Order: sequence, then C-alpha cells, then structure tokens
Amino acid sequence: MSGAMDEPGAKIRKEENNMLKQWLEKLAAKGSARYGTVARRALALGLTLFMALGVLPVRALGANDAGEPKSKTPAEGQAWSTVAGNAEKGTDYEIAQDTNITIKTACGLAWFADQVTEKQNNFIGKTVTLENDIDLGDYPWTPIGNYYSVYAGTFDGNHKKIEGMAVDTQNGTAGLFGNLAQSATVMDLTVSGTVVDTYRGSSRVGGIAGINEGTISNCTFDGGIIQTKGDNQCAGGIAGLNNGTITDCTNDGMIEGKGTSEIYVGGIAGASWG
Repeated sequence: MSGAMDEPGAKIRKEENNMLKQWLEKLAAKGSARYGTVARRALALGLTLFMALGVLPVRALGANDAGEPKSKTPAEGQAWSTVAGNAEKGTDYEIAQDTNITIKTACGLAWFADQVTEKQNNFIGKTVTLENDIDLGDYPWTPIGNYYSVYAGTFDGNHKKIEGMAVDTQNGTAGLFGNLAQSATVMDLTVSGTVVDTYRGSSRVGGIAGINEGTISNCTFDGGIIQTKGDNQCAGGIAGLNNGTITDCTNDGMIEGKGTSEIYVGGIAGASWG
C-alpha cells in the first residue's frame, strides 16, 4: 500500500539504514588498520550485501514504529477491552471541563468501559453523552462495571443506538452496564445484541444493566436474547435485578433463564424491589 501513512515508515528506515551504513564503514576502516586485508574485505562484503538488499537487520519495524495508527477494532475473536487503550481524545471521546464526556466511536465506548471496570472510575457527578450510533460488530463486550466497580454518573444515550453487543461472561453481572449505583442514571438509549452469563452462583443479567440501584428511563432492549444459568438468577430485558427506578422502558428481546432453583425472569426486570 502506498500513500501518506507509508511516508513516516520509509523515512525512519532510510535514516536508520544511513546510520548503519556509517557504522559499517567506520568498522571497515578500523578493521583494515588492525586486522589487515582479510578483515577489510569481509566487512566490505557485508556492507555491499546490506546496500544491495536494502534491509535493516538490527530490528524489525512494527506498525507503530512506522507511524501507522493503532487498531481501533479488535482482532478476530478478541474483545473490545483489548483496544480500549488505543482510544484517542478528540477522535474517539472528548472531555469538557472534566465533568462532561462525549463518546464518539465504539473504541471510545470501550475506553469508557475500561475506565469504570478496570480503573474503577465511577464518574459520579459527571455526564457521559453518546454522540453517534455505535456498532460493536458482535465482538465480545465487557460490561461497564461489575460487583466491585459501579457506574455512578449520568449516561445520556441522546436517543442513539448501540447495536451488535455480544456479552458472554461468568462475572455474575451482565448487560451493557454491569452495576449501576444509586446515583446513576441511564436514559434515552436503545441497545441490541446478546447477553449471556454462565456464572454458577447468583447472577444478574439485563439488556441495559445487570444490577440497577439508580434510574433507567426511556431505554429499549431490542431484538436480542438474555440468558442466565445457575441458581438464584435474575434475568430481565432492561435490568436483571432492579432496586432502583425504571420508567418508560421497553423490551423487544427474548428472555431465557436456566437453573435448578430461584430463577426470576421478567420482560423489564427479572426481580424488582425498587
């Protein structure tokens, strides 16, 4: 492939080739003075081969060394979490005054999930807004938060849609979000995809959130399957377990619960004490 993205790599290779050429020439000169004709001829032969082949034997140039952009989409069979660190501020997400975060791309959404789940940033007092429709392409999705890392801010779906969500986990909390705190709000959002949690203990599985302690309003889970296995299970179209408030929400997906005892399944919430 040719084009602008090839130029930085070519420039790096040229500079490093010139450096190696100079080093070999100096080494040949030293060899001539110290070891005589045989050493001089051997080093000269190495220099000739290097110039003819035009290669750099010191190290291989990777994609990042050549100045090419990092991947914003997971490799085949890999999860979105593997590219969360490649998200770029300004391109994939934006932060304004540290309290308003805008998600622009799928990679930006993966960055946001990583901030909550792995960095344990609960975003309390902050608003995260979805700027565009997002297609996750059925690559594995890690829920935003879990039993130990909750989301506590406001997520404004901005009447956009997240499609192609594929959750298959054993964490016990599954959905777009794993766990919403009492101060959390998720609103104006449509999600479609599949959610599967095969945890054998107590699990909470929902299209929007596994556990909701906060508020979910005007959200839809569209055209997917929610499945839970084990004992003491809660599976719902919007939330698996609801201890908060759910208003003006719809579910167009199929809900399935499997286990040996205490299986709670509902179109909106598997179990609700909100």
